[in-house]
Amino acid sequence: MNYTIADRLIELRRKEGYSQEELADRLFISRQAISKWERAESLPDTENLIALSRLYGISIDELLGTGTINREHAKHNEPAKVTKFGYSGVEVDNADKYEFISDKKTRKGIPFVHIHYRRNIGLKRQKANGVIAIGDNAKGVVAIGRVATGVVSIGAISLGVVSIGAIALGLLSFGVITLSLIAGFGIITAAPIAFGIITVGVIAFGIISVGYAVYGIIAIGEYVNIRNPWE
Repeated sequence: MNYTIADRLIELRRKEGYSQEELADRLFISRQAISKWERAESLPDTENLIALSRLYGISIDELLGTGTINREHAKHNEPAKVTKFGYSGVEVDNADKYEFISDKKTRKGIPFVHIHYRRNIGLKRQKANGVIAIGDNAKGVVAIGRVATGVVSIGAISLGVVSIGAIALGLLSFGVITLSLIAGFGIITAAPIAFGIITVGVIAFGIISVGYAVYGIIAIGEYVNIRNPWE
């Protein structure tokens, strides 16, 4: 336990005039988590350290103190410096989760690379938000995750300009179940131009097809070509 860090967190919170509830709301965590930090029962993880440093307008070193305080914190998963995708940043790697946040950020403070996923199934899903985002819930220009939202998104559930996933929604979508505004490729597909087994679209190619101009074994539409489109 490090009571010096706990006292520092209490001091900063009170200096800014926040109650534990108000600080918890700003960090999107429970009041109990704040209370544990301030009783020296646990320490903030990387994501919360960064959020606190931004909220208080100080560096993480200033947030935690220096010298022996930082060395003590290192025993409790203080971020290590590493390089990923050509960007240096901080990393936390333990039995519960993995996280990397690049030092380089956009003007809005969004990291160029953010990787954040859980290893402990009992842990809540971890959010990743970056230009390149990889995690349980990923949001970025390029997003890869269980749930992915981005310009290019890859995930079990994906939403983006180009989406690839079990369930994919986007301008161009590739997946098992796809919904697209331009073209979709999947087993079950709904799109202006639809390719798949079961398709609905203005132009639809599939085994079972419904649309305006359709092509399939079972086809319903204005212009119909009944045959196997994949032969």
